[in-house]
Amino acid sequence: MPKIGSGSTLKMAVEVNTWFVPSQGFGYTLRLRAVQILDLIEYGGQSDFGFSYNEDGYVGSGESLNDAFEVADEAETTNAPF
Repeated sequence: MPKIGSGSTLKMAVEVNTWFVPSQGFGYTLRLRAVQILDLIEYGGQSDFGFSYNEDGYVGSGESLNDAFEVADEAETTNAPF
């Protein structure tokens, strides 16, 4: 079996299943019936996601998300338009 990767060109046959629920409204689901591979780009198993190797890693500034949100909240209250 080939490992089908990103960038492959496929032709897919789907079955459309529609539904209606009064509380949510109309929707649809696509059910895959068949796939034809037109241009295969095989997945190698391990991806670097386009990143290069960095031996030093990442060093954060030490700021916590809580501190960042508090600063954002203060800025919103001081810049109120009324």
